Amino acid sequence: MDAATQTHLFEPFFTTKPAGKGTGLGLALVYGVVQQSGGQITVQSELLVGTSFDILLPRDNAPVEPTTASNAPVAPLPVTRGSERLLLLEADDVIRKMVAGILTADGYRVYTAPNAAEALALAKDATQPMQLLIAPLAEADATHLARSLLARRASTRLLNVGPAGQGNPFAALPPTQLAHLPKP
Repeated sequence: MDAATQTHLFEPFFTTKPAGKGTGLGLALVYGVVQQSGGQITVQSELLVGTSFDILLPRDNAPVEPTTASNAPVAPLPVTRGSERLLLLEADDVIRKMVAGILTADGYRVYTAPNAAEALALAKDATQPMQLLIAPLAEADATHLARSLLARRASTRLLNVGPAGQGNPFAALPPTQLAHLPKP
């Protein structure tokens, strides 16, 4: 791989595959697991020849304590289910479908659009106002969309997804109404 690709290799959502063929999460996940384990990962690559990854993990010399099987029931995880109406603005088809699928499985009513114009049309056609907008709010068309939703329902919550450090025109909103999820 070339040097430019190597500099972005472990970034979440970075992919060299065509649209719809990859999410760019595989190597980011590997990198995260290695880092959390106190290890290192290195890459050596020669364009049109090949690439190799070396993963170094620390050795743990602590004695292994034998465990005994327990027949005690395991407490179930608390179920968090939603029912709110969400509007998801995401240009990438794979990411949009993946996020919508996860949220729908958790009980949310998810409306999706690849661009702000379609999102605005969905919001206007909805019988009830949206309760949450998930969008890259630093983009001008998404900002217009958010302002339209807030005009219809002032308590609409906003989840700003986008690169860290980009401006946010809604920074004055209280933290209960605005959150940021960095996306490279």
